[in-house]
Amino acid sequence: TALVFVGMMLGGRAAFGEAALPNVLNNIPLGGGGGSVGSVGSVVGGSLARLGTGVAILSGFPLMFAGFKSALDAAVPLEHTHRTFAQVVVLAAIGVCAAVADDDAMSPATAK
Repeated sequence: TALVFVGMMLGGRAAFGEAALPNVLNNIPLGGGGGSVGSVGSVVGGSLARLGTGVAILSGFPLMFAGFKSALDAAVPLEHTHRTFAQVVVLAAIGVCAAVADDDAMSPATAK
């Protein structure tokens, strides 16, 4: 799995270079692909690319969390009630980190 993530990261870096943004969806132009900029095909193509990427990201999170949950259960054997509580705490911590993350601060293009 790590090789897939590293491969995708390097592919994104090769495609977008220094202009690569931390939020993957912002790397896809609103009028990208399928025609001249501003044309109906261009807007539809860019929107479909953003939609597909968003669905892939949202679908991947539960899969990654399931693997993390299995590893946590194997590393720290807990009773069912405590295990559920630990999983909720970890998921809440991930949610808080995602909520407070600042894309602009992480972007090399805008770093000072």
